[in-house]
Amino acid sequence: MKFGIQVYQESSSGNTLPVEDKTTESTVQKSNTNKKSRPSRPCPFCGTFASRLTEHIKRKHKTEESVRVALELPKELKDREFQRFKREGIFKFNSDILMDDNPDYNNLLNERKQGSETLAMCSLCKGFFSKKIICRHKIKCVAAENTADYPSTCSVRLLRSNPAFSNSYRQEILECFQNTKIGTLIRSDEWIQRYGYFSYKNFEGSEKKMEKRASLMANLRRLAHLYLEFKKVLATVDPPITSESCSEMFNRDAVELVQDAIINMTTRDDNTVKDALKKNMRYLIQDVCKVMRANYLLSKEDDKADEMSKFLTIMQTVWPSFFAASEEACLKKRQSHLRRPERLLLEEDLAKLRDYSKEAMEQLASDVYEIMEYNKYSQLRDAVVCRLTLFNARRGGEPSRLTLKEWNDALSEAWIDSGKVQLIEDAIEKKLLCETKIAYIHASKVAKLVPLLIPKDCWKAMSILTDVDVRRGADINVKNKFAFPNTKHSLNHATGWTCVSKMCKKAGLERSINATDMRHYVSTVYSLLDASPLDREMFFKHLGHSKNINENVYQCPPALKTITTVGKFFNSLEGNIETEGCSDDGYDDSAENEIGSCFQDENNLARRRSAYRKLDGESLQDFPRLSLDILRSITLGVYQIKQAPNYAREHISEEGNFDLLVCKESESLLQVKIQSRHTKAAVHTLWIDYSCGTDLPIKRWYCT
Repeated sequence: MKFGIQVYQESSSGNTLPVEDKTTESTVQKSNTNKKSRPSRPCPFCGTFASRLTEHIKRKHKTEESVRVALELPKELKDREFQRFKREGIFKFNSDILMDDNPDYNNLLNERKQGSETLAMCSLCKGFFSKKIICRHKIKCVAAENTADYPSTCSVRLLRSNPAFSNSYRQEILECFQNTKIGTLIRSDEWIQRYGYFSYKNFEGSEKKMEKRASLMANLRRLAHLYLEFKKVLATVDPPITSESCSEMFNRDAVELVQDAIINMTTRDDNTVKDALKKNMRYLIQDVCKVMRANYLLSKEDDKADEMSKFLTIMQTVWPSFFAASEEACLKKRQSHLRRPERLLLEEDLAKLRDYSKEAMEQLASDVYEIMEYNKYSQLRDAVVCRLTLFNARRGGEPSRLTLKEWNDALSEAWIDSGKVQLIEDAIEKKLLCETKIAYIHASKVAKLVPLLIPKDCWKAMSILTDVDVRRGADINVKNKFAFPNTKHSLNHATGWTCVSKMCKKAGLERSINATDMRHYVSTVYSLLDASPLDREMFFKHLGHSKNINENVYQCPPALKTITTVGKFFNSLEGNIETEGCSDDGYDDSAENEIGSCFQDENNLARRRSAYRKLDGESLQDFPRLSLDILRSITLGVYQIKQAPNYAREHISEEGNFDLLVCKESESLLQVKIQSRHTKAAVHTLWIDYSCGTDLPIKRWYCT
């Protein structure tokens, strides 16, 4: 029966009296004005409105099977059942209202004491509550008992059937926009909704659904914003033109008007251009044309598909001139501003953030018997995600997408070949294998795996975050498959760089660190290391980009190397090498080449037979002690100094002794054999010309 047609109120004698229709007034006014009126509610069985609905159901519908079973239950369970009857009646009544072509949302019924705010529906019990306070109901929703499902907030508009779009698309995309001018336009323009739905279906089951959903919603906002600007441009032409659909914007006759709309959208109040936004609008228009053309072909609207192709052809012709300035500005900013050495992260800031993350993990994971609520769980999750993201120099969304299965594979060393482990002899490499786990995360491409190194200081925290009982106590959805989940029963994972940003603020850093900053730093530092081509290839593969991207996008330009090598050559052509070779500290920077020519010619050092002996505690008593400042002046910075431990490890024997072969060519000339850290077959010869008791203890040096 249709709800809201015939309305009754039960009297104290049990007779039903007609009252005013509910569709025009939501409460029944009693004759006694001194008493607070009791609101009438619809019966789920007959649709009758009654202020005492429980008594009405007991008297009029006691023969119903569900009512008869409810009457035999204990009082507490019986009250729950009758509360369910009331909500079922409200749900049916509201569903009838929403079936109208133009429903009046003011006539919707809701639970008591909900105020006049916008209504939302509980997905499990079908109750209608204020959108602002429905979170209180979800905590104690009785329909969620004895089930793995958790109540979610549903928009009342979802009750209106729309066969063109799936309920998941409407709930996860359309109903997530705010009630602004742009949000209302997206929900009312069917053409914009079709573009969004076609794009949504392409990533509905993707591992990166969370990131792609955010990207799609941003595209829909920009498309709606562009359409609003387009309508403003239409209003200025003579005579003014009105537009009813966003599809009218993608027409050959509207190309110039679309360009004007883009200019209005991407121009600030001070007449400067939002270059990044303007550049993104180019790719948005291209994507909309591609998606909607395919949509037209599927629906056999060939004329519209051809028109879309012609519009795209014209736009591609004018793009080089219309978008060129913005694309050049974005490229120039990336090349000249983001790659400057002044943009490099400070080692002190990285160390401060790393230490704070490790302390937070240790503190939060120290008491294994403490019940971890969702706020502490979130803090521990943020600390671990921050640590892994910075340790691996990964993009923010990659470590946070780690699944429980991928973590269990890393824990069981599923990717480690135990047979090859036995062949490793290097003590450092053995130690790393014992203190590092590796997981592989699925990238956007199914055939590509992204490596994630997990250091030992994260293992205990990871075991807590993935524990079933801990996750249950922290309000983690049992169906959530991610190792770093969002709380409040969400099915999504945390956002990596949001976690890093929170940790930066807590650690007291003046600036937040993002993915570009971190990759800029590690790429620049690694470029200065003496790494073999195979090692560099492995490094680029870990970061997920090529050598050209590493050199031309992330790392600083090699300005110092260019001056000291190329600049030295060009100065030698002009005869300026003797004046340009001296540093401010008085050290001769060209000595590295001079000793090669001078000593090898004068003393025939490269061909002379030398008697080497192992260095011991009595050897080289006269060799000067070098301060860190002197070493930095010799190596032109700190990056070469950082390689010293790697070379030193090559001379540590299995017994732990430091074996180094030296030869004293003269009182001030020392010859040393240095083992290469890349291959056991290569040995470097180092000559050092030194003096004691002077301001310049190292006069010259040369290494083969």
